[in-house]
Amino acid sequence: MYAAECLGSVVRQVRQKLGYTQNDVAEMVGVEVRTIMHIENGIGNPTWEVVFPLIRKLNIDPRMVFYPELTRDDEALSQMQILLAQCNEKDIDDLIPIFKAVISVLHSRDNIAITDK
Repeated sequence: MYAAECLGSVVRQVRQKLGYTQNDVAEMVGVEVRTIMHIENGIGNPTWEVVFPLIRKLNIDPRMVFYPELTRDDEALSQMQILLAQCNEKDIDDLIPIFKAVISVLHSRDNIAITDK
């Protein structure tokens, strides 16, 4: 998903969840309603001066826009988060290069089986 489409999808989802109209959001951010329509449809290239207040006014978690894969709700990711929560800052710093190496190997070789013992 491209950045504009991702932003638009998140804005529409959050706006609807909050019960706002496009006009409501446009007034909150101080832009024309067509700007919100364009953003939600993935059209154009909104400026940071529009995106920043839009994300803040709707209380959008920036990860939803910039890292949508991190907001998925799955069991494996939850398990990883629980394991990482047990680590101190040094442990996490030490794990980063290990994770990067493992991910690189997993992406480069299709038939690797890693089992939990």
